[in-house]
Amino acid sequence: MYFLLKGNGGSAKLLNSLTARVGLTALIMLIIVVAWLFGDVHSNAPWLYR
Repeated sequence: MYFLLKGNGGSAKLLNSLTARVGLTALIMLIIVVAWLFGDVHSNAPWLYR
């Protein structure tokens, strides 16, 4: 967000920071989905077990 507000629009720092954020988000989501598929993550939502 800092490079987006303070830097110029076509900055390489902006592109690198956004790439890192999107990559980390995708990695975290992948880890959560894999953990859910292997049964390591469970949901205790009451509407799932009616």
